[in-house]
Amino acid sequence: MRNHGIEMGAIYCKHCMTLIDTQPTKKVTNYYSECKEEACVEARSGGGLVSSGHMQASGNGAGGYTGTGGSQA
Repeated sequence: MRNHGIEMGAIYCKHCMTLIDTQPTKKVTNYYSECKEEACVEARSGGGLVSSGHMQASGNGAGGYTGTGGSQA
């Protein structure tokens, strides 16, 4: 565990939007890299089926924000 301050920097996979790590920063900051998750690596290498719907669903689920702003039916 780091003890250099508050970890407001987030590192996300630029392909599947999985949170990879956090780091201490002076302000809220998002960084993008590539994760080592097997499914994501296979999709990047052409071994898996990648569609914009898949990436969209992964991105929405990773952040937990649905964009509705209210209760969901």
